[in-house]
This record gives sequence, structure tokens and C-alpha cells, in this order.
Amino acid sequence: MLCILVYFIPFVWLNLQFDISTWLLKKKPDTKQRSDMICVIFKGLTSDGASPDKECSMVHETYRQHLKWMLLDNFPQHFGEILTHLIQNTEKQNLPICVWYDFFDGLSKGAFRFTPGMDKTVQKGQLLHLATQIFPLRYQEVFVSNTFVN
Repeated sequence: MLCILVYFIPFVWLNLQFDISTWLLKKKPDTKQRSDMICVIFKGLTSDGASPDKECSMVHETYRQHLKWMLLDNFPQHFGEILTHLIQNTEKQNLPICVWYDFFDGLSKGAFRFTPGMDKTVQKGQLLHLATQIFPLRYQEVFVSNTFVN
């Protein structure tokens, strides 16, 4: 029941009457509007805690897809902002791990895919490849990536 109350209004707005790809591509929202959208998406992603109800999976998946669009469209405009939200909500322990998987999957541009239960050695290897080959990161960003797999 909580799931329905928390997700219903934003879900209707974000999914049924709102196509994020069209909004980004045709409306060309300014930085503030995009940041506001990222905040709305994170409220939806974190409102049911680190383990969302199974009955909310469709809604949660929609928020995850919207976040991927926000990350990749006009990249890296909101990279730092999204990374900050990820870290803050992970510290609060209210962010499902799959959102981190989506983040790294998006950055890899299809070169690899993180999955639950994935071997830690494989994860580290893929993150190293991501950080050095696909998307050269600064030392601080590699440190954050390394923290994710530990």
C-alpha cells in the first residue's frame, strides 16, 4: 500500500503523461529543470528504501530508466550531481544497489553489464576498463568506483 501512495502521483506524471526522451530532445530543458528532474527521480528511487517492494518493480524500473536518460543525455553535464545523489543515498542506506549497476552500465555505453551476484574480480576488472579505456576518470572517481565493489 505504501508503494502505491508514494509512487502513484510521480509515476503517472513521469511515465504515463511524460516521455523523458522527448522532453530532453525536443524541449531542451535548462540545467535547473534537469537538476529538478534528477531530484524527483531520486525521491522515487529512494522512497521505498534499499529493497523496494516487488509490486513496485515496474515503477522503480521506470525511475531507473529515467535516471539513465538524465545521466547520458548531454553527458557529463549532470555526472557529478548524479554521483553525489548516489553516494549520499547509499550512505543513508536507502538506495537499491541496482541503481549503481545502472550508473556503471550507462557509463560503459554497452561494453559490459553489472548484475547482482557478479564476481567481484570481474566487477573490478570492468570498472578498471571503464575508468581507463571507455571513460577516462580522474583518480577521485576511480576511488569511488573501487569503493563500490568493496
